[in-house]
Amino acid sequence: LPRFQLALGQMAFFRGLLAELSAPASQVALLQSAIDRKSAAGLAAALDQVGAAGAVRRALLALPGLNGGPAVLHQGRSYCLNPTMHAALDRLEAIHSLLEGFGCADAVAYDLGEARGMEYYTGITFKGYTPGLGFSICSGGRYDHLVGHFGPPQPAVGCALWLDRLLLARRRQGWQPAPARPDLILAPAGCADCLAAAAALRERGLVVELEASDREAPALIARARAAGIAAVAWCAGEGQAMLWDGTGERLVPAADLPRQVLGL
Repeated sequence: LPRFQLALGQMAFFRGLLAELSAPASQVALLQSAIDRKSAAGLAAALDQVGAAGAVRRALLALPGLNGGPAVLHQGRSYCLNPTMHAALDRLEAIHSLLEGFGCADAVAYDLGEARGMEYYTGITFKGYTPGLGFSICSGGRYDHLVGHFGPPQPAVGCALWLDRLLLARRRQGWQPAPARPDLILAPAGCADCLAAAAALRERGLVVELEASDREAPALIARARAAGIAAVAWCAGEGQAMLWDGTGERLVPAADLPRQVLGL
């Protein structure tokens, strides 16, 4: 996908804001849901239920709109209420500097309203987007305490790629998969030596298409000529194979097919 953007967040910013708010888990979940949906009405209702007021309410109401370029990080400073929130922005600013060094800063935006997965994300979070889709094509983040629930504790970063969404995006952007052109069409007719030759050629990086139909050699050669395929081979019985190399046909031992084809 030539056009995409990553939305980068930092869970510590939201977690630091929640530290200024005394609310049970059920009400925090309502806040998270409203922020994640960027629903101003839902967020206001959740804040009324929590009883948030003053600077905390102002900061939480601002979260859905705190997304965009690096200027958002400066904007976020005006809502910081404790060192945890400032440290989160310090980290994002340091990452932005590194991204500029790598020459890819234009592909990254910042979302200070990222509130999903608060239960296990401990730092950076990200989602990937591309034109033509209204939902993310990848997501992930940092979770330093999750792995320890299943074995030895260790920090980790995870990423999920939604393959069905990636393929849908590519189709909508006009991409069509190019069929892989084989280097050899081989009609083995159940010959073990021919099948072994196909495996040997594939191990050397060649694309070998096995012909499973009963098409005769002239039809296979005609297809190879039309598609620009370099060679065609078919079983000639008793460990022998016929090899067409674009100029003519010759009889070779089936076991010698790999050397013959690689020499073309």
